[in-house]
Order: sequence, then structure tokens, then C-alpha cells
Amino acid sequence: MNRWLARAIAAIAAIYPFIVWFSLDTLPVAFLGLLLLALALGRLVLLGRAPGEPLLVAAGVIAMAAAGIYTLISSSSEGLRFYPVLMSAAMLCLFGWSLRQPQSIVERFARIIYREFPPEAAVYARRVTAVWCAFFLINGLIALWTAVAGSWAVWTLYNGFISYMLMGLLFVGEYAVRQRLLGATS
Repeated sequence: MNRWLARAIAAIAAIYPFIVWFSLDTLPVAFLGLLLLALALGRLVLLGRAPGEPLLVAAGVIAMAAAGIYTLISSSSEGLRFYPVLMSAAMLCLFGWSLRQPQSIVERFARIIYREFPPEAAVYARRVTAVWCAFFLINGLIALWTAVAGSWAVWTLYNGFISYMLMGLLFVGEYAVRQRLLGATS
């Protein structure tokens, strides 16, 4: 049940910009704010039981809850538009914070996958974490621009499709570099 719920929440969160775009004319803004709060609550319930990095999940919960609460309080669609901005900001803060820790967040993920983790891999993971920080900063600024100055179509296109494509390209590109540099087997 937990796995199913986690997947459902992730899927709804991923298509969230399209849900908003297609629902704005037919559903009250408050309903969409409640949807964000429900997603945040679902992730919060799963926080202790979900595999992965709890801090990453917590950052998403905070971004969803903040956007949902703002939407409900303001009765405005602005909160809906700012969810991707808040999500990028939360990820930037988390990844940036991890750079000041003994293990960066990328290293923490990598240690789950790789049993042997040489010191040069830790240095590489720290650099990758910094690259992700740059991505979240740029992505957040573009998401902010779409929220403030873009039409709903532009907001939906960027936050529901282009940003995911860019994230995927960064992930695949990093994986290819990692394979070449570290000779990783996974």
C-alpha cells in the first residue's frame, strides 16, 4: 500500500502543472490548493516509511504545503504558480546545505548504490551536488519568470515538461560522465 501511495503521489506531483492548467476554468482554486496540501500530507505520512532520502521528501512536503496554504489563504492561483519555484528553492537549499556536511546528498545516494566508495568518488559526488545546485537555481529562476510573467500555457509547458526534460538530460549526462570517469558498474 505504501509503495502504491508513494507512486500515486509522485505521479500526481509530476503532472501537477497539467492538472492546474486543465482545471483552472472548471475547479475552484481552493480545490487545487487542497490538492497540494493532500499531496504534502501523503508524503508526510510516508516520510518515515519511504525508501530514499528523508530530507529530500521533507523539502518537497514543505514546498507543497507552503504553496497549498498560500493558495487557500489568498484564494488566488498565484500559490499554484509558485509551487515549482518553491520546489526548486527547497531542493537548492537542501543540496546546498549538504555541501557543508561531511557527505553531500549525491554522495549519500551513491553510497546506497555502490558498496565501495573511493575518496575520488566522494570528491566527484560533491562536484555533482554543486552542479545540481546550479541547476536548481537556474530552474527556479525560470520557474519564477513563468509564474510572474508567463501565460498559463508557458508556465505549464516549462514546469510540466521542459524542466523535467532538462532534469533528465542532466541526470543522464551525469551518469555517462560517471561511467567514464569512475568506471562505475551500475
